[in-house]
Amino acid sequence: RVTLQGDAERGKGRRGPANLEAYELVLKGRAFQLRRGRYLTHAIAATQDNHVAYSGLADDLARRGFAQEAMARYETALGLKPGFTKAHNNLGNVLLGQGRDAEAVVHFETALKIRPDFPEAHHNLGITLLELRQPAQAVEAFTRALELSPEHLEARLGLGLAYRAT
Repeated sequence: RVTLQGDAERGKGRRGPANLEAYELVLKGRAFQLRRGRYLTHAIAATQDNHVAYSGLADDLARRGFAQEAMARYETALGLKPGFTKAHNNLGNVLLGQGRDAEAVVHFETALKIRPDFPEAHHNLGITLLELRQPAQAVEAFTRALELSPEHLEARLGLGLAYRAT
């Protein structure tokens, strides 16, 4: 906590953020996120076939909870570049969040066919396989994620859950 000079005396009985510096950073972050979507929309309008911009806009929409719109932008990005592993992985995550686990598996596996050394896709596949009650296959996915990225804490936790479910 950062204490501003005189804060202790002035702040008694006042409502509001306890740490104005941190609150200011939060507000700046929110403003940046809102501008980011506008910048990406402008990039799409200017280039029209920019798979990275479509995927970035989809990331932004997914973060803000607009799953249907995000999925549409990921699909557009994949239509422009079918081998775009990041878009396959992130679309899989949105599908997983929507309870469309089997569809999510397809996108994670597609990403891994293109880029077998993608630890996040292995991890996300493991999570999805756990949801589908396939713990033995989830163990394989989490193990591979950890082989590629030994410090991946979430994959380590997932591996423990998968072992417990077998």
